[in-house]
Amino acid sequence: MPDDTDVCPGFDDNLDADNDGVPDGCDFVPSAVITSDVTEGEIPFDVSFTCESVTGNPPLVYSWDFDGDGTEDSATQNPTHIYIDEGDFTATCTVTDSDGDVDSASLVIIVVDPTPTDPTSIEHYLSYKVKQPKGDDKFVKFTVFLDDKYESATYTVDKPDRLYNPIDKNEEGLTDDISHYVGYKIKIPKGDDKFEHIKGVSVTDQFGQLTIDIKKPKLLLVPSDPVTVNHFKCYDIKETKHTPKFEKLTIPVNDPNFEIIQEFEVKKPKHLCVPVHKTHDGITTEIIGEENNLTCYDVKKLKGDDKFEKRNVFTNNQFGPEELKVEKQEELCVPSKFLP
Repeated sequence: MPDDTDVCPGFDDNLDADNDGVPDGCDFVPSAVITSDVTEGEIPFDVSFTCESVTGNPPLVYSWDFDGDGTEDSATQNPTHIYIDEGDFTATCTVTDSDGDVDSASLVIIVVDPTPTDPTSIEHYLSYKVKQPKGDDKFVKFTVFLDDKYESATYTVDKPDRLYNPIDKNEEGLTDDISHYVGYKIKIPKGDDKFEHIKGVSVTDQFGQLTIDIKKPKLLLVPSDPVTVNHFKCYDIKETKHTPKFEKLTIPVNDPNFEIIQEFEVKKPKHLCVPVHKTHDGITTEIIGEENNLTCYDVKKLKGDDKFEKRNVFTNNQFGPEELKVEKQEELCVPSKFLP
């Protein structure tokens, strides 16, 4: 019979079926309820979760596994998570009360890679170091006005420096194997304000997430077909201090224009290229799709592989026709997006 010393008044203190030290009459097992503001979206996908239990003996402890890998990702009751990979992920909230009773609830988060649609989709590119052949007329410098998400400024176009060929990376396919870019070195005219460095910018691509510092503009990428693809302005970048670093990897590449099938070691991020409005000779080329950038990584051929055979190529774009001497591979450029 209950008395004034009852742990659970109105119930028999001796009834403890689960031996957790709490009489069954007041042993309130948690009942987890999980919700999210969204359940399906495109990379990068930002989801806000909530988890609660109106039962259970306080205090309650919450644990989250966002991707179903069995590892705790958060101990916050109502966390936010950004999904940067494509797939169906089971997000689970586990609630544990003060005497060890546990309950879990789950829901499925569907993350898709944005479906490429012309004309805003972009290819992967392999860049090559180029220069003008001996005996050709020297490149005549001129100015252009460039307007992108970071600045609006006039730059001097110094000389052609890179050729960007579309490639098939990892046998993922190639939509447009003809359109290419020529990368021109650009410089700030004397007396103009220098670009102010930007720190801690988060981007994501097929290799994962990076936090980078944007240092200064380096290249203007001019397409052979300005009707269907963007111009890009490329900034020197470096990885932000005290953030996870890029891990080297090996990638197979197929460049159908140069008939090269080869593996490369991808070393570190070198440039971030963002869509840009370009005004030259009174003509402005508009941005077709602002959501797609290019992150370019240093590459190195594997030991034992043949050296690149130098060759001359002819290109034509809004700056006119050019003959270029192609010397070696420089960078692998992959589509990327900014993270919030």
